[in-house]
Amino acid sequence: MVSALDKGVLPDIPPEEQTPGVRLLLATIEEQQETIQRQQAEIEALKAEVSQIPL
Repeated sequence: MVSALDKGVLPDIPPEEQTPGVRLLLATIEEQQETIQRQQAEIEALKAEVSQIPL
């Protein structure tokens, strides 16, 4: 069985459990996910660029 965390999806956290610390962690995770997505896109672009370099 694959958990939600294994898929990269955070489970819903009820509002009453969203303490300031939890909200900060969620914001940090969201920021990291956006950074990872940008880096993955950049890596793919760089791979395409490198593949065009004649040897």
